[in-house]
Amino acid sequence: MPNSSKNFANGGPVPGDVSSKQFVGKPLSERTEADDALDALVERLSKTPNAFRNSAVKQERQRLQRQVSEARIAQTRKNSRNIKGLAINVRTWAETDCSTFECWGDWWVKKRLEQAFLDMGHTVEVFPEMADITVYLFGSPFPMKDHYPFFYNPRSFNVCWFHSHPEKMTEEEAKKYDLLLCLSPSFASGLVDLGPTVDTLEVCTDMRPPSKKPPYDYSVVFVGNARGGLPFGREVIRDLRPRGYRPMVIGCKWLSREGFDASWYAGRYWPYERLPDLYMGTAISLNDHHKTMAREGFLSFRVLDVLASGGFCISDRAKGLGRFMAGTVPQYRDGDDLNRLIHHYLVHDDERRELSAAGMEIAHGHTFRVRAEKLLGLANQMMGNG
Repeated sequence: MPNSSKNFANGGPVPGDVSSKQFVGKPLSERTEADDALDALVERLSKTPNAFRNSAVKQERQRLQRQVSEARIAQTRKNSRNIKGLAINVRTWAETDCSTFECWGDWWVKKRLEQAFLDMGHTVEVFPEMADITVYLFGSPFPMKDHYPFFYNPRSFNVCWFHSHPEKMTEEEAKKYDLLLCLSPSFASGLVDLGPTVDTLEVCTDMRPPSKKPPYDYSVVFVGNARGGLPFGREVIRDLRPRGYRPMVIGCKWLSREGFDASWYAGRYWPYERLPDLYMGTAISLNDHHKTMAREGFLSFRVLDVLASGGFCISDRAKGLGRFMAGTVPQYRDGDDLNRLIHHYLVHDDERRELSAAGMEIAHGHTFRVRAEKLLGLANQMMGNG
């Protein structure tokens, strides 16, 4: 087999001691005095009884969460006084926890969709009573209205972008919305009898390749949180059998998994704005789906993000992925197949680059702006706005 010109498979850079300089442990752009105070509190209480320590840390976290919430409310008040175009609220369950929301992909779908609306001349993040349209990003049923009134405005036009966890959508949940947009075209056909108007709104991205070559030369990377209930975190990580490289795993909750190799861990968070650098500077970025999502054709945003950034992706099998990406994303059947594909593409640069280039062209045709235009077109038509 030909050797890789970038030497990905044989002794390329391994993020050991330098990982702390490249990754951050907290999903905020800068640490604050409040963060330092929390760290100091945790250290001070480390030798106290568990019950007292847990209670004190919880109170401090709640105080910090209130600070984040108050800052967002202040910005929302400002937006509500300066509405241009339509007033649009985009809500996701991920924002119910102010301490971790930026660790979840749902939060970034929200921010990217909001940016598309802003680019179209509309206003986002307004108070519920000001909203013309409320868009709910469904990954899980939304919290109770009594607990999170900031999410709700029964007088607005309510849209659900049903983008994950098909097993959690019920008839009761579907009836909350005026328009239900489903990520999976095949699954959408089974929703027409639930009540609201149903259409499709497929996966998309807004990423682009970095303007200059990133300072990374990694072999195999996975960006994502460990999943609940799995001692090994995720199947794709459990099935890895590295030979000649060391994987990098970035995300939350990994170190608590007994079946996870901690030497692969590179940090809980990679700054979102630098993801294109990571994806382009990595030979292979891995992706997997929840089993129900793979079976029902709810494709991962990560696949398009990787390819749109100029990277290369290997994924588990998912319904419709081969059609949507025209075969540019190799899909593995099991652990043996995954490792065969990894080692093949680590040393076959030309094949990897050809698929990456073709996949990037496809990904750039599926933007958040295109999806936002379709969403507002359907909503305006139903609201009688033309």
